[in-house]
Amino acid sequence: MRNIYDSVQAFQKLLQTEYRFVLGRKGRQTVFALRFDKAHCFHLMGLHYLKDVPALNKKRSMVFDDLAAGKIAHELVERSIYYDQVAERIHYMPLLEALLDSNDTIFKYNERVQKNSKIRAKFLLKNHMEGRNLFLFIDRDCAEKYFCRSFFPESTRDFTERQPRFTLLQKTKIDLATMEEVILFNRMRCE
Repeated sequence: MRNIYDSVQAFQKLLQTEYRFVLGRKGRQTVFALRFDKAHCFHLMGLHYLKDVPALNKKRSMVFDDLAAGKIAHELVERSIYYDQVAERIHYMPLLEALLDSNDTIFKYNERVQKNSKIRAKFLLKNHMEGRNLFLFIDRDCAEKYFCRSFFPESTRDFTERQPRFTLLQKTKIDLATMEEVILFNRMRCE
């Protein structure tokens, strides 16, 4: 089982990465860029559920830095009485980059379709990895920047049910340090 350090280390690599998506549906294109921030990792791993771990009760980006530096022991986090609620998230979190690099299904997310869900997002990615369906919810903030809102493996509910599906037209991965672009998928290429 992967631990919290594996998750933070994998997420750290994404901090200098941007994904650009071009999606199509009913003859219309939707374009957005996805970026990553240290503070988002906290929620993606589900650390907000671990209310009994005092070391996690500070600014989310500081928690990320402390975890990356090894200042918070993973054993301390795993002793939380709530750890079982987040163990799978933490285990699958290192697969986030592989999930984004793959060209699996993208849906427009309509939270009204999912009764009793508090997740607010614009898009939903569903990928099958290591024998499980993984869900990644993408949303935008007040500045119109897109980020990963939530991430977890499927349990009893398929969040893609009755959600409109997009066609992936193009996906590019950019290393923001070098500005090197890798085209992961391109259905728009003229031949």
